[in-house]
Amino acid sequence: MFLNRLLLCPEPYLDESFGGYILRLTSLNFYDKPSWIYKLGNESTQRLEFNPYSLDLNKTSLEILSGYLHTNKEKLYAMLLPFKGFSKYSVDLMFKYMTNSRSPYFSSRNRICVECIKEYGFIKKYWDIKFVSVCVEHSCFLMEKCPFCKKYLDYSRKSISICNCGFDLTKYKGKRNISNLDFEITKLIIHSCGFKAYENKGNPLYNTNLDEIVDSLIIVSRIFFTNKFSFSIKTNLTELHELLKDPLHFFQNWPINCNYYFNDKYQNKMSINNKNQRDDVLEDYNYYFKGLNKIRYQHVQILRERYLDYLKCLM
Repeated sequence: MFLNRLLLCPEPYLDESFGGYILRLTSLNFYDKPSWIYKLGNESTQRLEFNPYSLDLNKTSLEILSGYLHTNKEKLYAMLLPFKGFSKYSVDLMFKYMTNSRSPYFSSRNRICVECIKEYGFIKKYWDIKFVSVCVEHSCFLMEKCPFCKKYLDYSRKSISICNCGFDLTKYKGKRNISNLDFEITKLIIHSCGFKAYENKGNPLYNTNLDEIVDSLIIVSRIFFTNKFSFSIKTNLTELHELLKDPLHFFQNWPINCNYYFNDKYQNKMSINNKNQRDDVLEDYNYYFKGLNKIRYQHVQILRERYLDYLKCLM
């Protein structure tokens, strides 16, 4: 028989991740794994202890769990959104940003900055956002694999700082040889999500939202760099970071870099199918911004407008 709340249950921090909060409570209350806490709220069927971002709102309510945690249910939901703070929560946002399998906005794995863990003692939510790869406070790459057992970190462990193999993750020094370009991807994402404001230095994506940033980078990657590009669950953090560098460069120093890539793809190279230049441009535009994809990518204003301007120049 369970008590009506956990013995030790501090409030979550403003920018703490949901899974990290449950993991912190697991350690404070001397449980051996977070699944025990999820079972208190009858949330064990979705195996949220491994990936809390797989929450399906159609099947699961956090109401019982919020009672055990003595925490407002809306606050818990807000912790599963890619924005800073608790005031951004709404049912519409939850359905938009959460999926019952794989989220396009969150990694299925847990990443940490060991220096932040030592300094603050909790897992920050922005580390889990899919395109984030560095800690801007300590100028180091985030850790997603245990240095000892080489296995990926997930939220199903005993402590925020201890791997399931027993290795103390805080003993490891993070990789710090980071360039300005390495920082830019993370800065762009956390700026759009409200975690920290950065000055816009010629990148139009700074004036957009997370949806447009994510889909713009994906589309540019597939059109201009490699049609095999995929943000699959198997893509590790290092690979993802490298794959994003070129599409990020596409939007920097706007529109000079963008014009270079357009000319390189559509003007300076002969089409392998012997199509004329305008046909090549139209084919890509129609595929991503008309037909079945029109609704899906209707928010990607910057790239769509650039295609239309380019087409006008070819008429």
